[in-house]
Amino acid sequence: MTKIDISTARVLITGASSGIGAALARSLAAQGAQLVLVARRQHILQAMADEFVQQGWQRPIIITADLSIAGQAQMVAGQALAQIVGIDILVNNAGVGLVGAQHVVGDGIGVIVVGSHSRGQGMRALGIGPLPLGG
Repeated sequence: MTKIDISTARVLITGASSGIGAALARSLAAQGAQLVLVARRQHILQAMADEFVQQGWQRPIIITADLSIAGQAQMVAGQALAQIVGIDILVNNAGVGLVGAQHVVGDGIGVIVVGSHSRGQGMRALGIGPLPLGG
């Protein structure tokens, strides 16, 4: 299995403004990960970015998008890759339902990769996707 050092990982989290996405963002930021946070509510993402800086963590890149709309995943991937060199981990947490696999990365952190109204295909086509299994 591929292992990634979370302190140097580049992580894109969709559905980052609340729940699992927000909790995971805070945990990864505290460990030094460089984050790209994606959600529909820009004001919440901005408040999170300010909170992270106040905590002494890296300011995340924030992208406002509604991944239930066709073309938004491609827009997110394009904006993310314009600001960061590659994505090591995609946490595709936006949308409804829990469909996907659990992968273990870094220091035993479980990352849940879930469906996003089937828009994950657009990100995968641009080279952003879940960690490969095996090793």
